Amino acid sequence: MPAWAQAAIAAGLVSADGATVAYDAAASDNLDPSPSLACDPASGTTFAIGTTTVTCTATDLAGNTATATFTVTVRGAADQIADELSSQGGLGAKQAAALADVRAGKTHAACGVLGAYGNQVRALAEKQLSADEAAQLLGLTYDQFRQRYRKYALGKD
Repeated sequence: MPAWAQAAIAAGLVSADGATVAYDAAASDNLDPSPSLACDPASGTTFAIGTTTVTCTATDLAGNTATATFTVTVRGAADQIADELSSQGGLGAKQAAALADVRAGKTHAACGVLGAYGNQVRALAEKQLSADEAAQLLGLTYDQFRQRYRKYALGKD
């Protein structure tokens, strides 16, 4: 009887329709060197946001079948943005706070939050961000960042 295994797959959202996901599925059999394998949904199709169960059925020459399943999870935009914001040491929270202050007419408070944001970006440039990434977050070109913050840009290219 054929057998196979596939690990769960996670993919990021690519469009409003979801993400095209390619996966490898394989079957093996003690007597049949090439059992047939059919999976639904097929590899290379667009998977909607959320978790989809893929069902694969393998059939050997004797007509024996084995079925196995695995999941494909397409993460939506909100999940990806939340992950990105939290992965950058809380920078997203500072951006949101500054925006809220500006919208509330609290210009002075927004400037303070943006100053803290800049300080945090420069600190992360020493540890987690490349000089180019830090420059982009500060709205600077790479050369401007290196000129202003030379000590942060060294060795991070």
